[in-house]
Amino acid sequence: MEHGVDNGINFSKKIKHVILGNWHLSLKYQTLNDGDISRELEPLLFNILLYLTLNNDRVISRQELADEVWKQNYVDDNAINRAMSELRKALKSENQRAQIIKTHYRVGYSLTVEPEIVYIDASKPKETQTPLVITKAKESIDIDKNANSVISKKLRLFPAFLLILTSALAVAYYFFSSSGLKTPEQSSVIVKETLLSWKKGVSVAPLMSKSRRFLAFSFSGSDETSFNLFIKNTETLEDMVLSEGGAQIYPIAWSENDSLFYQIIDIKAEHPCQVWKVDLTENGLNSKHEKLFDCYGINLLHADTADDGNTLIYTKFNYRNIPHLSSIVHRDLKKNSEFQISSPQVSEFGDYFVKVSHSGQKVAIIRKRAKGVKILIANKDGSSPQEVVSLDYILDAISWSEDDSRLFWVHRDNSSIASLSINSLELSYQTIKTESIEGGKIGIDLVDETTMIVATDYADSNLYSLSTSKHQLRDFSSTNRLEITASSLHNKEATFYLVGWGKQTLWKEESGARQVLLDSMPDKKISYMAVSADDVKFALANKDSIYIYNTESLELEEEISPPGLLSDLSWPFNNKLLVTYEVNDKSNAWLYDLDSKSYTLIAKDVLGAARIVNDNTLVYLNYDHNLVKQNLKTGEIDIVVELSAAAKLRWTVDEQFVYYTDDAKTVYQVALDEQNREVKKIAHTHEKEIWRLIANDDKTKPNLFLTLIERKNNMLLKLNIEKKSTLD
Repeated sequence: MEHGVDNGINFSKKIKHVILGNWHLSLKYQTLNDGDISRELEPLLFNILLYLTLNNDRVISRQELADEVWKQNYVDDNAINRAMSELRKALKSENQRAQIIKTHYRVGYSLTVEPEIVYIDASKPKETQTPLVITKAKESIDIDKNANSVISKKLRLFPAFLLILTSALAVAYYFFSSSGLKTPEQSSVIVKETLLSWKKGVSVAPLMSKSRRFLAFSFSGSDETSFNLFIKNTETLEDMVLSEGGAQIYPIAWSENDSLFYQIIDIKAEHPCQVWKVDLTENGLNSKHEKLFDCYGINLLHADTADDGNTLIYTKFNYRNIPHLSSIVHRDLKKNSEFQISSPQVSEFGDYFVKVSHSGQKVAIIRKRAKGVKILIANKDGSSPQEVVSLDYILDAISWSEDDSRLFWVHRDNSSIASLSINSLELSYQTIKTESIEGGKIGIDLVDETTMIVATDYADSNLYSLSTSKHQLRDFSSTNRLEITASSLHNKEATFYLVGWGKQTLWKEESGARQVLLDSMPDKKISYMAVSADDVKFALANKDSIYIYNTESLELEEEISPPGLLSDLSWPFNNKLLVTYEVNDKSNAWLYDLDSKSYTLIAKDVLGAARIVNDNTLVYLNYDHNLVKQNLKTGEIDIVVELSAAAKLRWTVDEQFVYYTDDAKTVYQVALDEQNREVKKIAHTHEKEIWRLIANDDKTKPNLFLTLIERKNNMLLKLNIEKKSTLD
């Protein structure tokens, strides 16, 4: 037996990889590669995929996964749901949009593709695999047919060859699972926290100077509305303060010689956004302040310097004339000229962070996507860009190791420090035991691999109801957790609402009484919710999946994986969902039939959400930033209200009115009836910021739900990692 295992292991070493769709699965490194990106699978996910591959000719039940992969008699359904969801995410990319794993309702899981084995010394050329490319939107897409057409040429394995493959995978499976199939605990480090500010209020945007002599941050007191610039001398602990008559001032970069670059935002000024510079080496803030240039909008910039402070590399907004979209720009401060060094696609939401390497020759860039981020590295002038990793979570900042061989960042979702080798692209994590990095709105400055400055969470989101007749704003749910969204039942006075972000729960409010319906979600970060027109079912969704539940039993009945990244979800008809999803940088609205499992295209070029009201009217925001209504029978389109490409635009609609805000403070109302298009102001939230607008589906209450961001006091901390294991 022992001899046989050794031979099997040697045999498996001859395998270069296994092809699944457009993915190449490396058995040696437990990685996926689609030609553009490489992803390392956690041991549990790798073993699930390996088991499905080994048994690709049949449906694998959940109990079989529990027995053979988890090696336990009982595994909680939510644990299996989460693992399968994470694996599906890992198997999705720009090159592989069609799903690899199919869910058979109440039965189990199977692969939608046949595996192909590739040997290291293979002499025969591989058959090329043609990825699914959507070139033209069809009027109807049948999901089962779509799944079967993902690969144009499948390798038909001969029985003997299949036996060899099965043996090899079985040995590999045994080899990789012999030390236990659960994900091993990450190594942890000890964190020492030091309070840096004792002021009562909100601190944001911490930024340590490259010399470590100064710490800059913005601070607003509890009774103040503007942020002043504070600069703390780290040796004397004295604070210098810069204020500008109600304007917001934020530090954005330091030069090597202690020149501070800062941003002034003043919406009342002729130029609302400005970038300034001051040299602190001689007279501190009493030194000469120099205005460098005007910037666009009111978004906080991120920047870094090179060439002894003569080059500023920063995020420039209004890329492609879209206010919230940013690219990275290289500005020569001596010549007062600049050029663009990154080119994000519209669907990727822009490049929002840049960090120059210690050598001054490279830049690392964070690019936001609909789901998570990409990290790219390039030369300082933007040449030779390379995507080094794709992540399914959001980053606050990245930094370079002292020798520029690695990038590191904080993964807030699981409280760990991630480290990526530039050469091998190997990714590793270390757990940090602290609650300081939890929350939705924090600021992190990664000084080095042993020190970070953290401005703890300063935002809370709460649900409010707004009477559209009396224009009264009332508290609906206000807790110390984040309230995300709400959806009312149509036929009785009850409301479902979603609470929490890291750990999410679903609640119900009915006649003043509140109860928890679900204390855990099928997947993390559920963002969308809808109730069927007959109240029999409800849906929860994120960017990748839609989960259908029975309203009474609360059982999960179905999981749907849209062909693209989900932008929005609603439930206008009993058996049909209205979904907006994005494929190849285009976002369209579709009706999904729950009975036939097919999609029908109803509108092209939709920005974000779409809604059907009065059974026959589709309302959506088009690419010209006009809110339009479309007659679903005739196709006739009419502009309801023309809007600018506001960075903070949110909207919703009921049977009579469209409601919107373009500044996240003021709610406007305009009638759907083309005879009366007067825009009326119906509410102002003052210091609270509108995150979401939601129309109430309960026809007995003409209310809106608003998710409002409210400010709370926070702390400014220095986190020192005292015991740190090697990350490589």
